[in-house]
Amino acid sequence: PTAIRNHVRSFFVNCWASPWISWADVMQEWVDAKGDPEREKVVVNTRFGEPYERARSYDNVDKLLARREPYNAELPDGVLILTAAVDVQDNRLEYEIVGWGEEEECWGIKKGIILGAPDTAAVWRQLDEQLDREYHFADGTGLLVARTFIDSGGHYTSEVYNYSLMHLARQRFAVRGSSTMGVPIIHKYSKAQAYHGRTIPLVLIGTDSGKQYIMDRLAIDVPGPRYFHFPLDKPEQDAVNEVLWNRGYDEIYFQGLTAEEKQPQKKNGRIVYRWVNIAKDHRNEPLDLRVYNLACLASISPDFSKLKALMTGTQTDEKRPTGPRKRPRFGVIKRGIG
Repeated sequence: PTAIRNHVRSFFVNCWASPWISWADVMQEWVDAKGDPEREKVVVNTRFGEPYERARSYDNVDKLLARREPYNAELPDGVLILTAAVDVQDNRLEYEIVGWGEEEECWGIKKGIILGAPDTAAVWRQLDEQLDREYHFADGTGLLVARTFIDSGGHYTSEVYNYSLMHLARQRFAVRGSSTMGVPIIHKYSKAQAYHGRTIPLVLIGTDSGKQYIMDRLAIDVPGPRYFHFPLDKPEQDAVNEVLWNRGYDEIYFQGLTAEEKQPQKKNGRIVYRWVNIAKDHRNEPLDLRVYNLACLASISPDFSKLKALMTGTQTDEKRPTGPRKRPRFGVIKRGIG
Protein backbone atom coordinates (compact mmCIF):
# COMPACT_ATOMS: atom_id res chain seq x y z
CA PRO A 1 0.00 0.00 0.00
CA THR A 2 2.81 2.46 0.77
CA ALA A 3 4.33 1.87 -2.66
CA ILE A 4 0.99 2.51 -4.37
CA ARG A 5 0.51 5.77 -2.48
CA ASN A 6 4.01 6.87 -3.50
CA HIS A 7 3.37 5.84 -7.12
CA VAL A 8 6.11 3.21 -7.01
CA ARG A 9 5.67 -0.03 -8.93
CA SER A 10 6.64 -3.19 -6.99
CA PHE A 11 7.17 -6.67 -8.36
CA PHE A 12 7.71 -10.13 -6.92
CA VAL A 13 9.54 -12.42 -9.35
CA ASN A 14 10.98 -15.83 -8.54
CA CYS A 15 12.70 -18.52 -10.57
CA TRP A 16 9.51 -19.64 -12.33
CA ALA A 17 9.77 -16.60 -14.60
CA SER A 18 13.43 -17.21 -15.47
CA PRO A 19 14.24 -18.17 -19.08
CA TRP A 20 17.61 -19.59 -18.02
CA ILE A 21 16.49 -22.50 -15.84
CA SER A 22 13.70 -24.99 -16.39
CA TRP A 23 11.02 -25.85 -13.84
CA ALA A 24 12.17 -29.46 -13.94
CA ASP A 25 15.72 -28.42 -12.96
CA VAL A 26 14.40 -26.31 -10.10
CA MET A 27 12.31 -29.14 -8.72
CA GLN A 28 15.24 -31.53 -9.06
CA GLU A 29 17.29 -29.13 -6.91
CA TRP A 30 14.48 -29.15 -4.34
CA VAL A 31 14.19 -32.94 -4.33
CA ASP A 32 17.97 -33.29 -3.92
CA ALA A 33 17.97 -30.78 -1.03
CA LYS A 34 15.07 -32.32 0.89
CA GLY A 35 16.11 -33.49 4.33
CA ASP A 36 19.15 -31.18 4.53
CA PRO A 37 18.04 -27.85 6.07
CA GLU A 38 21.20 -26.05 4.95
CA ARG A 39 20.53 -26.91 1.29
CA GLU A 40 16.77 -26.45 1.61
CA LYS A 41 17.30 -22.88 2.76
CA VAL A 42 19.36 -22.04 -0.35
CA VAL A 43 16.66 -23.35 -2.71
CA VAL A 44 13.78 -21.64 -0.88
CA ASN A 45 15.63 -18.30 -0.66
CA THR A 46 17.30 -18.13 -4.06
CA ARG A 47 14.87 -20.10 -6.26
CA PHE A 48 11.44 -19.67 -4.68
CA GLY A 49 12.20 -16.15 -3.41
CA GLU A 50 10.63 -16.88 -0.02
CA PRO A 51 11.83 -16.88 3.60
CA TYR A 52 12.82 -20.29 4.89
CA GLU A 53 11.28 -21.63 8.08
CA ARG A 54 13.17 -24.52 9.59
CA ALA A 55 11.17 -27.55 10.61
CA ARG A 56 11.54 -28.28 14.31
CA SER A 57 11.63 -32.03 14.82
CA TYR A 58 12.59 -31.47 18.44
CA ASP A 59 9.63 -29.54 19.89
CA ASN A 60 8.95 -32.63 21.97
CA VAL A 61 11.91 -34.53 23.40
CA ASP A 62 9.87 -37.72 23.08
CA LYS A 63 10.59 -37.63 19.35
CA LEU A 64 14.32 -37.60 20.00
CA LEU A 65 14.04 -40.28 22.66
CA ALA A 66 12.20 -42.45 20.13
CA ARG A 67 15.05 -41.96 17.64
CA ARG A 68 17.54 -43.77 19.84
CA GLU A 69 18.83 -46.97 18.32
CA PRO A 70 20.77 -49.99 19.61
CA TYR A 71 24.43 -50.12 18.63
CA ASN A 72 26.08 -53.48 18.05
CA ALA A 73 29.16 -52.44 20.06
CA GLU A 74 30.75 -49.45 21.77
CA LEU A 75 31.38 -48.05 18.28
CA PRO A 76 28.79 -48.71 15.57
CA ASP A 77 29.78 -49.38 11.99
CA GLY A 78 30.34 -46.16 10.07
CA VAL A 79 32.38 -44.33 12.69
CA LEU A 80 35.76 -43.23 11.32
CA ILE A 81 37.03 -40.73 13.91
CA LEU A 82 36.24 -39.76 17.50
CA THR A 83 36.14 -36.28 19.02
CA ALA A 84 35.38 -35.20 22.58
CA ALA A 85 34.12 -32.06 24.29
CA VAL A 86 34.22 -30.99 27.94
CA ASP A 87 32.06 -28.36 29.66
CA VAL A 88 33.49 -27.06 32.94
CA GLN A 89 31.03 -26.19 35.72
CA ASP A 90 31.69 -25.09 39.29
CA ASN A 91 31.03 -28.54 40.78
CA ARG A 92 31.54 -30.95 37.89
CA LEU A 93 32.86 -31.69 34.43
CA GLU A 94 30.42 -32.76 31.74
CA TYR A 95 31.81 -34.49 28.67
CA GLU A 96 30.61 -36.07 25.45
CA ILE A 97 32.43 -38.37 23.05
CA VAL A 98 31.01 -38.63 19.54
CA GLY A 99 31.92 -40.55 16.40
CA TRP A 100 31.93 -39.11 12.89
CA GLY A 101 31.58 -40.83 9.55
CA GLU A 102 31.41 -39.92 5.90
CA GLU A 103 29.70 -36.61 5.08
CA GLU A 104 29.71 -35.77 8.81
CA GLU A 105 27.19 -38.40 9.84
CA CYS A 106 27.40 -38.44 13.62
CA TRP A 107 26.96 -41.05 16.36
CA GLY A 108 26.71 -40.17 20.04
CA ILE A 109 29.03 -42.56 21.91
CA LYS A 110 28.98 -41.46 25.55
CA LYS A 111 27.76 -38.51 27.61
CA GLY A 112 28.93 -38.39 31.21
CA ILE A 113 29.35 -36.27 34.33
CA ILE A 114 32.36 -36.19 36.68
CA LEU A 115 31.38 -34.74 40.05
CA GLY A 116 33.83 -32.57 41.95
CA ALA A 117 35.34 -29.10 41.84
CA PRO A 118 37.61 -28.63 38.78
CA ASP A 119 40.45 -27.35 40.98
CA THR A 120 41.06 -30.87 42.31
CA ALA A 121 43.44 -33.26 40.56
CA ALA A 122 41.12 -36.25 41.05
CA VAL A 123 38.48 -34.74 38.77
CA TRP A 124 40.93 -34.34 35.91
CA ARG A 125 42.30 -37.86 36.45
CA GLN A 126 38.77 -39.21 36.02
CA LEU A 127 38.49 -37.23 32.80
CA ASP A 128 41.75 -38.80 31.60
CA GLU A 129 40.23 -42.24 32.16
CA GLN A 130 37.46 -41.42 29.68
CA LEU A 131 39.61 -39.65 27.09
CA ASP A 132 42.54 -42.10 27.18
CA ARG A 133 40.53 -45.30 26.79
CA GLU A 134 40.10 -47.13 23.50
CA TYR A 135 36.53 -47.58 22.24
CA HIS A 136 35.89 -50.77 20.27
CA PHE A 137 33.92 -51.98 17.27
CA ALA A 138 32.18 -55.36 17.23
CA ASP A 139 35.21 -56.97 15.53
CA GLY A 140 37.55 -55.92 18.35
CA THR A 141 39.32 -53.08 16.54
CA GLY A 142 39.17 -49.72 18.23
CA LEU A 143 39.66 -45.97 18.07
CA LEU A 144 41.11 -43.39 20.43
CA VAL A 145 39.76 -39.87 20.78
CA ALA A 146 41.54 -37.83 18.11
CA ARG A 147 41.02 -34.38 19.65
CA THR A 148 39.25 -32.78 22.61
CA PHE A 149 37.91 -29.25 23.05
CA ILE A 150 37.55 -28.01 26.65
CA ASP A 151 35.53 -24.92 27.57
CA SER A 152 37.65 -22.36 29.44
CA GLY A 153 35.10 -19.60 29.84
CA GLY A 154 33.95 -20.29 33.41
CA HIS A 155 35.47 -19.80 36.86
CA TYR A 156 38.26 -22.34 36.34
CA THR A 157 40.05 -20.86 33.36
CA SER A 158 43.54 -21.32 34.77
CA GLU A 159 42.85 -24.99 35.58
CA VAL A 160 41.72 -25.61 32.00
CA TYR A 161 44.75 -23.81 30.61
CA ASN A 162 47.13 -25.84 32.78
CA TYR A 163 45.43 -29.11 31.88
CA SER A 164 45.65 -28.24 28.18
CA LEU A 165 49.34 -27.35 28.53
CA MET A 166 50.10 -30.74 30.07
CA HIS A 167 48.07 -32.59 27.41
CA LEU A 168 48.87 -30.75 24.17
CA ALA A 169 50.49 -33.90 22.80
CA ARG A 170 47.14 -35.66 23.28
CA GLN A 171 45.31 -32.96 21.32
CA ARG A 172 43.37 -31.46 24.24
CA PHE A 173 42.79 -27.77 23.60
CA ALA A 174 41.17 -24.95 25.51
CA VAL A 175 38.31 -23.19 23.74
CA ARG A 176 36.15 -20.17 24.42
CA GLY A 177 32.78 -19.36 22.93
CA SER A 178 32.10 -16.16 21.01
CA SER A 179 28.46 -15.08 20.76
CA THR A 180 29.20 -12.65 17.90
CA MET A 181 26.62 -13.25 15.21
CA GLY A 182 27.72 -14.30 11.76
CA VAL A 183 31.20 -15.59 12.61
CA PRO A 184 32.11 -19.15 11.52
CA ILE A 185 32.11 -22.01 13.99
CA ILE A 186 35.92 -21.82 14.12
CA HIS A 187 36.11 -18.07 14.66
CA LYS A 188 39.89 -17.83 15.01
CA TYR A 189 42.94 -19.32 16.69
CA SER A 190 44.49 -17.32 19.49
CA LYS A 191 46.78 -18.06 22.41
CA ALA A 192 46.63 -17.90 26.19
CA GLN A 193 49.08 -18.03 29.07
CA ALA A 194 49.23 -21.05 31.35
CA TYR A 195 51.46 -21.31 34.41
CA HIS A 196 55.05 -20.05 34.35
CA GLY A 197 54.16 -17.84 31.40
CA ARG A 198 53.97 -20.71 28.93
CA THR A 199 51.52 -20.20 26.09
CA ILE A 200 48.91 -22.59 24.73
CA PRO A 201 46.59 -22.45 21.71
CA LEU A 202 43.14 -21.03 22.44
CA VAL A 203 40.35 -21.74 19.94
CA LEU A 204 37.57 -19.15 19.71
CA ILE A 205 34.28 -20.74 18.64
CA GLY A 206 31.34 -19.06 16.94
CA THR A 207 28.62 -20.46 19.19
CA ASP A 208 25.82 -18.62 17.38
CA SER A 209 26.66 -20.40 14.13
CA GLY A 210 27.37 -23.65 15.92
CA LYS A 211 23.98 -23.78 17.62
CA GLN A 212 22.23 -23.14 14.32
CA TYR A 213 24.15 -26.02 12.72
CA ILE A 214 23.10 -28.32 15.57
CA MET A 215 19.43 -27.37 15.28
CA ASP A 216 19.54 -27.81 11.51
CA ARG A 217 21.01 -31.26 11.86
CA LEU A 218 18.52 -32.29 14.52
CA ALA A 219 15.82 -31.56 11.95
CA ILE A 220 17.27 -34.17 9.58
CA ASP A 221 15.25 -37.32 10.18
CA VAL A 222 16.77 -39.66 7.57
CA PRO A 223 20.06 -41.41 8.43
CA GLY A 224 22.85 -40.27 6.15
CA PRO A 225 24.89 -37.06 5.71
CA ARG A 226 24.89 -34.85 8.86
CA TYR A 227 22.34 -37.06 10.62
CA PHE A 228 22.62 -37.37 14.41
CA HIS A 229 22.39 -40.94 15.74
CA PHE A 230 21.70 -41.47 19.44
CA PRO A 231 22.31 -44.78 21.26
CA LEU A 232 19.80 -46.88 23.16
CA ASP A 233 21.31 -48.45 26.27
CA LYS A 234 21.40 -52.20 26.59
CA PRO A 235 19.92 -53.81 29.71
CA GLU A 236 22.60 -53.89 32.41
CA GLN A 237 22.57 -57.67 32.63
CA ASP A 238 23.25 -57.95 28.86
CA ALA A 239 26.05 -55.39 28.68
CA VAL A 240 29.69 -56.42 28.87
CA ASN A 241 30.82 -53.02 30.20
CA GLU A 242 29.48 -49.77 31.62
CA VAL A 243 29.56 -47.89 28.30
CA LEU A 244 26.90 -50.16 26.78
CA TRP A 245 24.29 -49.77 29.52
CA ASN A 246 24.93 -46.20 30.64
CA ARG A 247 25.78 -44.01 27.67
CA GLY A 248 23.95 -40.99 29.13
CA TYR A 249 21.43 -40.21 26.37
CA ASP A 250 18.33 -39.96 28.51
CA GLU A 251 15.46 -37.47 28.76
CA ILE A 252 17.60 -34.99 30.72
CA TYR A 253 20.19 -35.04 27.91
CA PHE A 254 17.64 -34.23 25.20
CA GLN A 255 16.06 -31.50 27.31
CA GLY A 256 19.49 -29.88 27.53
CA LEU A 257 20.18 -30.41 23.83
CA THR A 258 17.01 -28.46 22.93
CA ALA A 259 17.25 -25.93 25.77
CA GLU A 260 17.69 -22.89 23.50
CA GLU A 261 15.86 -21.34 20.59
CA LYS A 262 16.52 -18.31 18.43
CA GLN A 263 14.15 -15.44 19.25
CA PRO A 264 13.80 -11.93 17.79
CA GLN A 265 14.97 -9.05 19.97
CA LYS A 266 15.09 -5.32 19.32
CA LYS A 267 18.55 -3.78 19.50
CA ASN A 268 19.38 -0.19 18.52
CA GLY A 269 16.04 0.13 16.77
CA ARG A 270 16.32 -3.03 14.67
CA ILE A 271 15.35 -6.66 15.07
CA VAL A 272 18.14 -9.17 15.73
CA TYR A 273 17.88 -12.86 16.55
CA ARG A 274 19.52 -14.20 19.70
CA TRP A 275 19.72 -17.64 21.24
CA VAL A 276 17.59 -17.73 24.39
CA ASN A 277 17.63 -20.45 27.04
CA ILE A 278 14.01 -21.59 27.38
CA ALA A 279 14.61 -24.61 29.63
CA LYS A 280 12.99 -24.53 33.05
CA ASP A 281 16.23 -25.56 34.75
CA HIS A 282 18.45 -23.60 32.29
CA ARG A 283 20.62 -26.69 31.78
CA ASN A 284 22.08 -26.43 28.28
CA GLU A 285 25.35 -28.34 28.67
CA PRO A 286 24.44 -31.04 26.09
CA LEU A 287 23.92 -28.33 23.45
CA ASP A 288 27.25 -26.69 24.25
CA LEU A 289 29.00 -30.06 24.16
CA ARG A 290 27.62 -30.90 20.73
CA VAL A 291 28.67 -27.45 19.44
CA TYR A 292 32.21 -28.00 20.77
CA ASN A 293 32.34 -31.45 19.16
CA LEU A 294 31.25 -30.03 15.81
CA ALA A 295 33.88 -27.30 16.11
CA CYS A 296 36.44 -29.94 17.07
CA LEU A 297 35.69 -31.85 13.88
CA ALA A 298 35.91 -28.63 11.85
CA SER A 299 39.36 -27.93 13.30
CA ILE A 300 40.57 -31.38 12.22
CA SER A 301 38.95 -31.23 8.77
CA PRO A 302 39.50 -34.97 8.21
CA ASP A 303 39.59 -36.68 4.84
CA PHE A 304 36.92 -39.30 5.47
CA SER A 305 37.72 -41.24 2.30
CA LYS A 306 41.33 -41.72 3.44
CA LEU A 307 40.22 -42.66 6.96
CA LYS A 308 37.84 -45.24 5.53
CA ALA A 309 40.58 -46.66 3.32
CA LEU A 310 42.92 -46.95 6.32
CA MET A 311 40.29 -48.74 8.40
CA THR A 312 39.34 -51.16 5.64
CA GLY A 313 42.92 -51.78 4.55
CA THR A 314 42.32 -50.57 1.00
CA GLN A 315 44.57 -47.52 1.04
CA THR A 316 46.97 -47.04 -1.85
CA ASP A 317 50.50 -45.69 -1.66
CA GLU A 318 50.66 -42.02 -2.54
CA LYS A 319 53.70 -39.97 -3.40
CA ARG A 320 54.72 -37.57 -0.68
CA PRO A 321 54.62 -33.90 -1.76
CA THR A 322 57.95 -32.32 -2.54
CA GLY A 323 59.17 -28.88 -1.60
CA PRO A 324 59.29 -27.04 1.73
CA ARG A 325 56.58 -27.88 4.20
CA LYS A 326 54.48 -25.02 5.53
CA ARG A 327 54.93 -24.70 9.27
CA PRO A 328 51.62 -24.78 11.18
CA ARG A 329 50.92 -21.81 13.41
CA PHE A 330 50.16 -23.79 16.54
CA GLY A 331 51.88 -27.14 16.08
CA VAL A 332 49.23 -29.71 15.27
CA ILE A 333 46.26 -27.40 15.82
CA LYS A 334 46.11 -26.48 12.12
CA ARG A 335 46.98 -29.89 10.79
CA GLY A 336 44.26 -32.10 9.36
CA ILE A 337 44.23 -35.88 9.65
CA GLY A 338 44.85 -37.66 6.38
